[in-house]
Amino acid sequence: PWGDEPDAYTGLEIWIMRQGVRVSHSRPYHPQAQGKLERQHRSMIREVFKGLCLIDLPSAQFTLDEWRKIYNFERPHGGIGMQVPASRYTPSAREYQEVLPAIEYGAELHVRKVQAKGEIYWQGQPWRLGKGFKGESVGVREGVEDGQYDVFWGS
Repeated sequence: PWGDEPDAYTGLEIWIMRQGVRVSHSRPYHPQAQGKLERQHRSMIREVFKGLCLIDLPSAQFTLDEWRKIYNFERPHGGIGMQVPASRYTPSAREYQEVLPAIEYGAELHVRKVQAKGEIYWQGQPWRLGKGFKGESVGVREGVEDGQYDVFWGS
C-alpha cells in the first residue's frame, strides 16, 4: 500500500526482505484482497476518529495507542470466534537484525550499486530497477541469449 511506482518494490519492502521476510503483493486498487486490513481501518475510523478532533501528533498517538490495546487485548472479534487478536499471536522465531550483513555475490556476477533514482548503469545504459533498491548492490550476469542479462539481488 505504500508504493508510488507500479510494479516496483519500495524501500520498506526491501528492508523487510533483508530481514528475511517474504513480501507478497495483491492486485492494485482491489481493497477486497486486503479484507482484514480494510476491516481494521473501518473499525478504527468508527471507534477512534468519528466525532473526534485530534489536536496534535502526541495526542493522536496516545489515542491510537489506547485504541490498539482495546482492539487487540479486550475487544472480541467475530472473525476469530469472538476471541481477541492477542490470543492468536505467537512471536516469530526469527530474530530482528539491527545491522544487516552485506550481500555478497559470486565472482561470476558484475556488481553494481543502485543509484538514487533506482537505476544501475550497465554497458553505458541506464537500467531501471526501482527507487526502493537505492543504495543496494545487485549482481548482473549475461543471460543465455545474446543481449539478455540477469539481475540478482540478495540470495
